[in-house]
Amino acid sequence: MIKQGAAGNRRVPRTTGMKIFSKFIAPSILLCVLSGCETHYATYDIMLTEAVAPRPKNDTNGKQTIYHTDSLGIKKYCFENDFVKIIWSPSAYGVGFTIDNKTDSSVTVLWDDAAYVNEVGSRYHVIHSGIRFINKRDLQSPTVIPKNGTLDDLVFPLDYIYGDMDGGWYEAPLWPDASGSLGKLKSQSRAFFGKSFQVVLPLSVHDVVNEYTFTFFIRSASYK
Repeated sequence: MIKQGAAGNRRVPRTTGMKIFSKFIAPSILLCVLSGCETHYATYDIMLTEAVAPRPKNDTNGKQTIYHTDSLGIKKYCFENDFVKIIWSPSAYGVGFTIDNKTDSSVTVLWDDAAYVNEVGSRYHVIHSGIRFINKRDLQSPTVIPKNGTLDDLVFPLDYIYGDMDGGWYEAPLWPDASGSLGKLKSQSRAFFGKSFQVVLPLSVHDVVNEYTFTFFIRSASYK
């Protein structure tokens, strides 16, 4: 089993040597914590609505299905065909997933051709778990999932990562997830309801590259 880092839920400044996707706290939220005010958080209800992959003449993805499962009260959406099973876990700081290779040969994830398409249709290159922020523009080696193996990973758009004058690194959330004002958080988050985003994930199976496009729909959010 290939095991890599999972998505974090809060922002924290990064130094150039640190890797991505740990839990972290936004500077504004940190200020709120220090001053004693309450911080409110949004948890989004996001569903996988579509999965599209080309079907070359010399290959087929076979029957494919989309369904959801409940794990510890958390609903997760799954995509499955003859080759892979992918369980998705989107959050504001990374679209996480677990890929099970169902074949008797390797499956390769081609990160440099992967992409995130946001709710207004802008397309971005992505980085995945284990890539240092300072190296975000470098070429990313493909990940090989061995036969009957599993990969836990996530993708996050490059242009949502930025640095400051002190050499720290930050991730801008994919959608609003925290605020000192519950009313403001509700207003900001509701602007994303009914919107869709996509993850483009090229997978090489049996030496044939299939560019999978997964479409997600933001239904609503709960607050605490």
